[in-house]
Amino acid sequence: MIRALFLAAALLALCVTQIFAADDAHDDYHVIIFSYQNARGRARPVQTHTFATWVHTKDKEVVERVDISWGPVKGNIQAVGDSVPGKNKCLTEAINDMQGSKYQYWVLRTDLTFFEAAKKQRDNLKFYKMLDGRSRPKAVNCIHAISDVAGYLETGTHCGISAGQIVNDYYIKSEKAWKADDGWVMPVVLKHCNCKLP
Repeated sequence: MIRALFLAAALLALCVTQIFAADDAHDDYHVIIFSYQNARGRARPVQTHTFATWVHTKDKEVVERVDISWGPVKGNIQAVGDSVPGKNKCLTEAINDMQGSKYQYWVLRTDLTFFEAAKKQRDNLKFYKMLDGRSRPKAVNCIHAISDVAGYLETGTHCGISAGQIVNDYYIKSEKAWKADDGWVMPVVLKHCNCKLP
């Protein structure tokens, strides 16, 4: 009788542990950083872009996404000049803009705290400025719009793919994200935004 009670208690404890573990095990957070430059591989600021999406998935399905693809509201980007009103593009638009370009992306695992920080950054973006050294955080370029989610990062003259690599390394170094071997993430995100990579 005592042995049967002990066995029943052990089984109950195992079931409860599995239930709570199952709830936590299937919530995942990732950030995907994208960078592109012209197809000839030259990284000139007006022909490059760096953007990111933060993704919350449950059971490998997208629950919520935070896209930051920051640029000026109107056309041509001027390297020198005043800040201008900025706009944020959704991931579908940003990926469509990559067509015909040389690009690279990085997939990192992250957590709810960094996901929420990205939401706050997206909601606070107002003005764009390409050379934003003295205007941050009021006006930022596309690189700093995403890098500053983890804190202030100086990127110098880097743009295009090299800027994306710097942001990737910065997220890892600042322990906001870490390398992930999660090959399932990109297909799930692309399906969610109904787009495909060039």
